[in-house]
Amino acid sequence: MPGGTPTKTPPEEDERARTRALSGPDKECPMIRTPLDFLRRSKAWKDYVEQALLLLSSRHGKLRRALAKSILRHRALRRDNERLRTELAWLEQEMLPLRRRFAATKRLQARHFHQEAILPIMKEIGQIAALGETYEILAARREAQLVILFASPNDEQRDELAGEQPDGLLQPILDASISEVALIVPEPDGGHGTHRSDALLGAIRRMPLEAVAWLSERYPQQQRAAPNNIDYFATLSSLVADIDRLDFRAIQAAKTASIALPAPLPFDEPQMLPKLRFAEPRRRSALLLHNNYYHFNCLSAGLRERGWDAVTVSLESPDSAQQQFFHGQDVSLFDSDPAAMVRKTRDFFRTVPERFGALHFCGQGYPTFFSELVENNENPRIVPWDLVELRRHGITIGYMPSGCLDGGLQSSIREQTDGLCRRCVWELRPDVCNDARSLAWNRKLALLCDWVGLECDHATPERVGHKTVYGPVVTTLDPNLWRPDLDIPDDMRVERGPGEILIYHAVGNYASRRSGERDIKGTGAIKAAVEALRAEGLPVRLIFAHDLPSTRVRFLQVQADIVVDQLNYGRYGANAREALMLGKATICRLRPDQAAPLPPLRPIVDVPMVDADELSITDKLRALVLGPDRRASLGAQARAFALAWHGQDACAERYERVIDRIRAGLPLDSPDLYPA
Repeated sequence: MPGGTPTKTPPEEDERARTRALSGPDKECPMIRTPLDFLRRSKAWKDYVEQALLLLSSRHGKLRRALAKSILRHRALRRDNERLRTELAWLEQEMLPLRRRFAATKRLQARHFHQEAILPIMKEIGQIAALGETYEILAARREAQLVILFASPNDEQRDELAGEQPDGLLQPILDASISEVALIVPEPDGGHGTHRSDALLGAIRRMPLEAVAWLSERYPQQQRAAPNNIDYFATLSSLVADIDRLDFRAIQAAKTASIALPAPLPFDEPQMLPKLRFAEPRRRSALLLHNNYYHFNCLSAGLRERGWDAVTVSLESPDSAQQQFFHGQDVSLFDSDPAAMVRKTRDFFRTVPERFGALHFCGQGYPTFFSELVENNENPRIVPWDLVELRRHGITIGYMPSGCLDGGLQSSIREQTDGLCRRCVWELRPDVCNDARSLAWNRKLALLCDWVGLECDHATPERVGHKTVYGPVVTTLDPNLWRPDLDIPDDMRVERGPGEILIYHAVGNYASRRSGERDIKGTGAIKAAVEALRAEGLPVRLIFAHDLPSTRVRFLQVQADIVVDQLNYGRYGANAREALMLGKATICRLRPDQAAPLPPLRPIVDVPMVDADELSITDKLRALVLGPDRRASLGAQARAFALAWHGQDACAERYERVIDRIRAGLPLDSPDLYPA
C-alpha cells in the first residue's frame, strides 16, 4: 500500500512490472465499445499509475537509506582519519628523540669503525690517507667478495659511479657470505689500484653494525643525474680507461639505463661475477670464442701441443645453416631456452678469468659471450660488459676479422683496389656493408682489443695501427687433416677419364654472393674459361662445389689437378690455403699492396700461386693444363709454403709470440714473427 513497506519481488517479476509500466494498460484493455468498457479502461490506467508511483517511491526510499548510510560511514572514516593523523603526529614527536639518538649512535659507530679499522689501513695504504677525512665510499659485491671504492668528493667522474645501498649489505655481512674484501684506491698516476684487505674483512666481521654505519655515513648523498645525450664511444673509452671501477660504473649504468641494457649483463647478478684476483692470469691458456671455420680448432690443438690450456667455445645453434662451415667446438653455450642459455653462459663466464690468460674471438658485432649483447650497427648503444670485465682481469684480447667489411671501410677498399667493390653484391646493400657501420665496429675493436690479426686481408688506412698484426697467425690448418695422400671416401670419389684434368672451384653461400655481373669470386669467368678450353679440345672438367660441408670439401680438393680460388679480391682465402696444404697448383688474384706506410704484404708476394684475373684466367689455366711439370713444381712449393705460414704448429708458435710481445710491450708486427 502507499506509504507502507513494499513487498520484495523476484527480479523477473520486477522486470515484468517495468515492462507493463512502460507499455501502459492499452495492451491489456479491449477496444472501447460501451460505457462499461470506458470505466474498465479508466480503472486499468488508475491501477497502472498507482503501481508506477509505488515502484518509484520504493526506489527513492532505497536510495535515501543508502545515502544516509554512506554519509555516516564517511563521517566515521573522517573521524578515524583525524584520530590516526593525531596519533601519527604524536608518534612522530615521540620518535624524534629516538631518531636523533639512533643517528647519534650510527655516527658514533661509524666514527668508531673509522678509528679502529680504517686509520690502520690508511697508515698501510698511503693513497687512502691522501684522501683525508672527507673521503667517500661506494661498495659493490661480486661472488663472495665485497669491493670497496675509496673516492674523493671532488672526483670529476663521480656522477658516472654508483654503489649498492649500504643497508642492503648488512645481511651478507651478518650471514658471513662475504669471505674477501677488495679495496679500490686512487693511484698517484691518476688510475686506481686493487688491494686485498684481510684486516678490513676481520674488522667487518667483528663489527658488522659499525661497518654498515660507516658505509652509510660515507656513501655519497647527492649524485647528479646522468646527461641525456651520451656519446657511446666516449663512454666505452672511459670504461676502459677507468676499468678498476667497472663495478660502480655498471651499477650506475643500470640505474640510468642510458647507454646499456637496463640490467647490464653480467653485472645484473653480482653473485655470479668472477672474483677479483690479485695475481696475473695463467700465461699459457687461451679461449677461442665463436666458430671460425676450423681455424680455432686447429690453433687450439697446436697450442695444446705447446703445453697451453686452449678451449674453443661457441654460441651457435646446432640447427644453424652456418654449421656446414664449422668443425665443432669444445664447449657449446647454446640452449634453445634463452633463460637457460644465459644461466649456462654465466656459469661458464665466471670461470674464465681464473683459467685463461688470452681470448681470441671472431664475428662482426659479437664481442661477447652473451647473445643479448650482440650488436652490429652504425649507432651502437650496447656495452659488451663481459669483454670489458675480462680486460679488467688482464686477459689479452684479440680479434680475427672475416672479410673487408669487418672493420674496413667500403670507400677505402674501393680506392685501394681500383674499384673492387663494383664486383661485390654488398656494395648495393647498405644494410650489410656501409662506411658508418664498419667504422663503428673498427672503433669498438680498437677500444676492446689488444690486437687485431688481419690474416693477410686488405690493410686499409683505418686498419693500420700499432694493434694490428698483418700476416697469418690464426688461419691455420692441421697438416695431417689436409695431406696430399688423403684416403677418399667412396661417396666422394670423382671418376675421371684417361688424361682428364680436374679443375676445382668453390664458393660458400653462393646464391647470396653473386648477382648478375657482381661476381666477387669470378665464378662466371672460371666456368667460361673451362668451357673455352674444352672447346679447344683439352680434356678438362670443372668440379664446382658450393654449400658443401667444410668437413667434406678436402676430399674433392685432393682429387683436383688445379684449384682456382678467386679472380678479383686480391688475397687468397680458405679455399686457397687448403689447396696449398694439399700440395695443389693454385690460381688466385694476388694484390700485395697495402696502405701507406706499409710495404707490399710478404705472404702475398711470396706465395707459390699463379696470379690471374677474369681477363687472363683462360690463358693462365691453359698453361697449367698443358704444363704437368709446372703443376708438380707449384704443388711441392705450395705444401712447403703452407706448412711454414699456415701449419698448425707454426701458427701456434706465432700466436704464442704475439701474446708474449703484447705482454712485454713490444711492437706486435715484426719481420722476425714470420718465416725466414
